[in-house]
Amino acid sequence: MSINGFPHHLSLRLTLKRPVLASMGVELVNQQPVHSSLTCPVLVTSVSPYGLYMFSHLDLPLQHERDYVLSFKLRLHEEEIMLYGRVVWCDANQHLICYGIRLQLQSEERSRLLRLLNDELVRMMPTQKGIHEMYQRASDQVLRTIYESAWKI
Repeated sequence: MSINGFPHHLSLRLTLKRPVLASMGVELVNQQPVHSSLTCPVLVTSVSPYGLYMFSHLDLPLQHERDYVLSFKLRLHEEEIMLYGRVVWCDANQHLICYGIRLQLQSEERSRLLRLLNDELVRMMPTQKGIHEMYQRASDQVLRTIYESAWKI
């Protein structure tokens, strides 16, 4: 499966050394906005430009069972970011459920997320400068590919 012509399994994924506490809410149900300030804490363990892994105590339906979009407010590298996505898989554990979320981001939001992921990678491994530069080049190439393919349509 691909997203905007780019296979999402080839995207760069950052597994966080320390999971990030995020605030999750429901943004849309059946393509209609939900006007609620209710949120639930979730634990984000991994982030990529196309998705995230999170743990929650809630039993959420999968995307093919229900049409809804979730919002996630979290801090990466000392900066707050809001992400939106849909549940595409889950794996029940004893006390928590792990979810795979496919993010739905505009190109500007994806660029910002890529920058924050790179900044977080630099913070996690400051001595690996070459890897950070390679990550940045790969991220830039992904965005260029997506941008160019969007204009060909």
